[in-house]
Amino acid sequence: MPRTGPFPRSERVLRRRDFLSVRAARCRARIPGLRLEWLATGDATKRVGFTVTKFGGNAPLRNRIKRLLREAWRHEREQYPHGRDYVFVPESPELFTDLAVVRNALGVLAQRLRARS
Repeated sequence: MPRTGPFPRSERVLRRRDFLSVRAARCRARIPGLRLEWLATGDATKRVGFTVTKFGGNAPLRNRIKRLLREAWRHEREQYPHGRDYVFVPESPELFTDLAVVRNALGVLAQRLRARS
């Protein structure tokens, strides 16, 4: 059963420079509505961050998207390899209808990531 509650600080991408480093690495996988960017760190841990831009949604919609992504990550994070920083970037709100859809999307991205590695 996945752990619930907030992520420890050690499992989160927190600083702007870390988000920019992940973006600069240009390692990406995409499905319609969601993009995954990652950076190999060489650490034994994996960290995650979420960047939800103003792609046409208001603040409550963006907050809902972040909550769905965090909960989906709690369920699907074991599929992602250690030693990387991950940043999820939603590109359209249509994908984020319920948790099952978002979990499926993260599973598909994990498969694409493993196929590249």
